[in-house]
Amino acid sequence: MKILLIGPPGVGKGTQSELICSFYKLNHISTGNILRKHIDEQTELGKFISSFKIHEGNFVPDDLINNLIKDMKHDGLLENSYLLDGYPRTIDQSVFYVNNIISNLNECIAIYLDADRDYIINRIMKRRICNKCGRIYNLSQYNHKFSDNVCSKCGGKLIQRLDDNIDVFKNRLEIYDKTTKDVVRYFKELKVLFEVNALGEIKDVFNRIKNVIGEYYDSY
Repeated sequence: MKILLIGPPGVGKGTQSELICSFYKLNHISTGNILRKHIDEQTELGKFISSFKIHEGNFVPDDLINNLIKDMKHDGLLENSYLLDGYPRTIDQSVFYVNNIISNLNECIAIYLDADRDYIINRIMKRRICNKCGRIYNLSQYNHKFSDNVCSKCGGKLIQRLDDNIDVFKNRLEIYDKTTKDVVRYFKELKVLFEVNALGEIKDVFNRIKNVIGEYYDSY
């Protein structure tokens, strides 16, 4: 099982990725988390990535992210079932993935999470992330004492990401909408893309995703 989880920033990919990977026993690969880790650790790659100001919603060059995915394949990290979160984001990345990474297109399903932009903006203003384990919380949906600003999983501090600033986030959405519509069209033409309404409670969205996954893989 190879799942590509596609959707605008703030739609809930991180939360749903955690649920999907736990339920189906998949390896969760988040390219955004990988890039941010390099930046936080100030590696040479991280310094290079920082020059593109990804915290403002900008994308890194296709060659860089494609080579990162190719290295994962070379290291055997893509042999078993996985979920790719945040990749591909451009049409060039999509074509590269199909032609160079996946060996059998029928193994792959692209799930497109989408929701009304006003809903997403409201949701993102309430998003918090653990500075240690990276777990994502939403103030309106988790049963958690956020007044303590403490992660219930590891005890880390809950913070708001720099790119969750309202003006920065609107810019990220604009860049996403301009760039990723061709990705959605591409996988739809390959007949492996399924759209899922991301509005509503976390469990309801997850149930919709499970229905899509079950129907797709039962047909092969």
